[in-house]
Amino acid sequence: MNKTKLDSLPTLLFLWIIGAACLMSSLVFSAETKSSQRSSTDTHLANAPLKKTAKTHAAEPNPSEASNIQTAVADWSEETLYVYIRDAGKAAKIRDWQKSIHLGEQALEGCIQLLTEKNPRCMLIMKNNIVAYNQAGQVLSYAKEIEHAYRLTQNERGGDHYSTIVIREVFHKLLLDQVRYTEAIPVVIDLIDEERNTTNDEFKILDWYIQLYALYKVEGMVVNEVPTLERMLKLTDKLIGKRSDDYKRVAKVLAETYCKQEMYYEFYTFVKKRRLKISCRN
Repeated sequence: MNKTKLDSLPTLLFLWIIGAACLMSSLVFSAETKSSQRSSTDTHLANAPLKKTAKTHAAEPNPSEASNIQTAVADWSEETLYVYIRDAGKAAKIRDWQKSIHLGEQALEGCIQLLTEKNPRCMLIMKNNIVAYNQAGQVLSYAKEIEHAYRLTQNERGGDHYSTIVIREVFHKLLLDQVRYTEAIPVVIDLIDEERNTTNDEFKILDWYIQLYALYKVEGMVVNEVPTLERMLKLTDKLIGKRSDDYKRVAKVLAETYCKQEMYYEFYTFVKKRRLKISCRN
């Protein structure tokens, strides 16, 4: 798929898809903010002991900073893993994303060595690393890690799990950056379903539908254009109103699409009902 296909889009649609893509950079941060309590629980899970032992220690050791620990850890222990997870979290809180990435990747390596990558604790570390990649603006640099994390969490934790949701948004951004528009379509559909089943922000849902239509248009998936435009028009009416410029623009595109697809009955009924001054000449 050649990126120059975007040039074939009408100006309005080009702005829509670019605007929707730019929105992605704030989605993960928004999800983290709205789910602070859940995130707190996640942090507790990541720092939880690997297993309970009958032996009781006299006092918990006070480990040094992870940055002072030898970079290549040969024999990981629970205490060493705890230090790396803790310090990666501290770096993320002050938005030192490079340090968070460095420590987080080593924490993941240690977690996999002690457990397996399918362990919930390791997948949580993986999710935190994905957030750091995104916030550091290095999505393309870590494309392999992001895609692997998305496939793994979706298969192991399910599509509705918090970690999967967060990683999906970054994976979606990656697909757009890599011009993998066909693959992005089912991900956008999942994002729409996810939003409906969670906060149900209809303005955000409308943004996703706008982008979905633009992707269908770019990929030449004509059969999906009309139903998507109809959903966009219905939501635009509900949220902004029939008198808005946005509603009029969507209505015009829908009418023209009816005509191009030779849906003449739908075209004339639609135009007459809304008193649109549009002719159909194929």
